[in-house]
Amino acid sequence: MGSWFETIVEILKNPFFLLLAVVFAIIILVAVVKKLVKLAIVVVAVFIIYIAYLVLTGQDVTESIEDIQESVQKTLSVGKDKVGEATDELTDRAARRADSTVHQQVEKILGDDKDNGDD
Repeated sequence: MGSWFETIVEILKNPFFLLLAVVFAIIILVAVVKKLVKLAIVVVAVFIIYIAYLVLTGQDVTESIEDIQESVQKTLSVGKDKVGEATDELTDRAARRADSTVHQQVEKILGDDKDNGDD
């Protein structure tokens, strides 16, 4: 076994370890979803408190909400662009690594065939 990826593939060929990996993945997914739900609840609570503050101080709620909405849209747009750039970079890296690995494996196979053919 030459790389960690091949080792993981060999381990996951065993049904027990595959089941164990799936269970761990589900546990991690549930934990992440729970954290996101808690975060959403906190954000909504802060937003409600902010609206209550605006009402109590007599400020224009609709104008403030529109400002917040515009700010969130700008932030999401920037975040979307950054994620797109990161995804493109990771895709390029993965393609280069896959190309390199395939090239190495082909060279290994062709090298083994040449060595076997010489006997």
